[in-house]
Amino acid sequence: MIGRAVIIKRGNKSEAEKPFWISYADLMTALMVLFLVAMSVAMMAVTYNAEDVERQKRELEERNVQLNVTLKKLEDNEIRLKQEQETLQRQEAELKAANEMLEKLKKSQKELDDEAAAKVRDQEIRQLLESVEKAAAKHVGIKVNKDQQTIDFGDRARFGMSSSILTPDQAKLLRAFVPDVLAIAKNNLGRKWLKQVVVEGFASPEGDYLFNLNLSLERSQRVLCTLLAPPLPDEVSLTTDQLFQIRDLFLVGGFSFNAVKFDEATNSYNASRRVELRLEFLGLKEVHPNPVASRERLGKCALPN
Repeated sequence: MIGRAVIIKRGNKSEAEKPFWISYADLMTALMVLFLVAMSVAMMAVTYNAEDVERQKRELEERNVQLNVTLKKLEDNEIRLKQEQETLQRQEAELKAANEMLEKLKKSQKELDDEAAAKVRDQEIRQLLESVEKAAAKHVGIKVNKDQQTIDFGDRARFGMSSSILTPDQAKLLRAFVPDVLAIAKNNLGRKWLKQVVVEGFASPEGDYLFNLNLSLERSQRVLCTLLAPPLPDEVSLTTDQLFQIRDLFLVGGFSFNAVKFDEATNSYNASRRVELRLEFLGLKEVHPNPVASRERLGKCALPN
């Protein structure tokens, strides 16, 4: 018996050529996986950003702390620098004082001697002026200005308008006071320092300059004429030595209406019509001018009476 024939059923050739179709469940699974990956990446990004912010915040706080420390150091340095500057200024002042002291110590003996001599000169001239002041105190109205080294007779030697005439009382006062000045000039300090006595005449501002200049000179000259004139009966006459001492010691000068004096009490320049005696003294290395050796007659005053 022939066996049963086996029939092999072949598939249709068109089935092998059909495309591969993914099932719906597989597709959803793949989408879920993609979603999970995206969520993971997003969460990682958010987590990284938060950590970065925290890190930057910590760094900023650390920088603020460092900045505060730096500022504190700067303030301390500024305070220390100021203290050092003050110390340096104090040291500079001390150094300057030390240098000045050193310069003084370095001065030659001659310079030290000159300084000592200048101090002695000033002291002795002050003593001379005090002696003149004591002599002036015996006569009412005469004042001595020790700073300007002048003798002011005030109203006791005041002239009239456009006049160079002294009254008898004024002439008598001058002849009574000047011998005291001559005596002071002949004592030890006077011979050592007194150079000359300048009779300075002044005028008030009324009138022309040249007219007043001549008038002020005549007023100075009048003083010398008065001193060298014969004394009145009730006066003690000057000796011949005193007369020639006046000639050698006294000079005249005129200032016109320069250095005027205004009297507010009388609202006038009457105080400008005056004469003053200015004492001049020798310098340290200065010597007395050579005196006139001639003993000829003094002559007569050229001014009209």
